[in-house]
Amino acid sequence: MKNRKLSKYAIFIIIYTFVAIIGIIVLDVVIHNKLVDYQKSYDDAVRRSKPDLYMDSFIKSFDKSTYEEYLRKDETYELGPYDDIEGAVSKALSDFEKHGELTYKRIDGFDEMKPAYDIYDGDKLIASVSFKRKVLTYRNKVDEYSVGKMVLGNYIDSPYYVKVVINSNEKLYLNGKLVEDEKYIVARKPVSIEGFSGEYEIRTYYVSGLYSEPKVHVEDMSGRTILENPKGDYSLGEFEGVKEYVAERVVEPVYDYARFFNRNISYTDYIKTLIPESNINLIAANVVEGLKWRDEAKKMELLESEVSDIIMIDDKHIKVKVSLTYHMVFEKFEKNESVSYDCIMEEKDGRWYVLHLSI
Repeated sequence: MKNRKLSKYAIFIIIYTFVAIIGIIVLDVVIHNKLVDYQKSYDDAVRRSKPDLYMDSFIKSFDKSTYEEYLRKDETYELGPYDDIEGAVSKALSDFEKHGELTYKRIDGFDEMKPAYDIYDGDKLIASVSFKRKVLTYRNKVDEYSVGKMVLGNYIDSPYYVKVVINSNEKLYLNGKLVEDEKYIVARKPVSIEGFSGEYEIRTYYVSGLYSEPKVHVEDMSGRTILENPKGDYSLGEFEGVKEYVAERVVEPVYDYARFFNRNISYTDYIKTLIPESNINLIAANVVEGLKWRDEAKKMELLESEVSDIIMIDDKHIKVKVSLTYHMVFEKFEKNESVSYDCIMEEKDGRWYVLHLSI
């Protein structure tokens, strides 16, 4: 009887041990899988935390459907009041066709905090993309990047624009809509002009009151007049093919050029690039000398200058605010002060020069 009891006890121990071993094996597998998933999640997070690594994976999945998906997102495609999303996306997709290996290059001036890249199909620029950055709660140390905005390359490197000048007393229509209180409009789609070979990208329509009689002329990017018509009540729909194309309003054509050719640059920053540095330094020096004389300072040194609050007066004149910070030395003390002044500037040959200065 005793041996029988021991036998039952031994069987119980064997079964219990077997179950325990199976449990340990299952637990080990579960823990191993969890650790693998954890490591994979961490590796993915690290990959997303480095924009170049993120771009590597993004470029591998970049195809026509991916492109369309991003184009249709409000935050990736800017539409003006004359734009049609379907037409814009259709035009973009019709231009998208892989001819070689997709590569990318980081755009100069952007760092890890806010990276931006050009995407190439072989040697052809097909898109530009900028990333959004956020800090993950995961370990609180890893940043994550995601696509913030994408623009089609053809809108960046298009070789032509067309400027239409019309008497401001005349009504200007675009796709049946009256254009009011705006001098400049930009169209994205190309148009063929009757009597001229090749396609011209309609970039800017300019409404001007310089003429006593209604007058329209069209220029290419080099400034060569390619179409002129001094008569008629003009609407853009009267030009061959123009009425089929959508457009958006912008403040000023220089800004349009900056937005499409330089990308991710503000209007103020772009205007700064047109203002000669020597010009601003000379203005600042003159102002400092005036302040030195006014405040009876023995010595005054300019520390920094900043151009801001640019306002368009017309197509040739802007008003800017220039802020100066300077160090003043008096007989018994020294101090730093700042001053701002308004400056009227005139454009000549693509550069801006001062006409009037007021403190």
